[in-house]
Amino acid sequence: MNEDEWRAQRTREIESNAATEKKIEQDRAAAERQLDALLTKVLTPEAKTRLMNVRMVNPEKYLQAAQVVLQVAKRNGLSQKLSEEEVKNILQHLTPTKKEFTITRK
Repeated sequence: MNEDEWRAQRTREIESNAATEKKIEQDRAAAERQLDALLTKVLTPEAKTRLMNVRMVNPEKYLQAAQVVLQVAKRNGLSQKLSEEEVKNILQHLTPTKKEFTITRK
């Protein structure tokens, strides 16, 4: 394999990887839009704002909370939107309790 063939092959690989990454990014964006639409249906505006604030700070916790919110909404039959207080409770349950240690010197 000469240098020109190698460069052509490498260029094809890079273009293929770029196309794959673009497709993955588009799929992720579509999933985010779908999740956002579902949350808008089941949360009050204040609760959604709180959840979006969590998203900026801790994306993993946001995804966990969003899953729990959707499960709760499904269980309740979407009769009414979840309030900010209910979202606060969900977030508190997802946050591990912190253990405090006190060191005393003698």
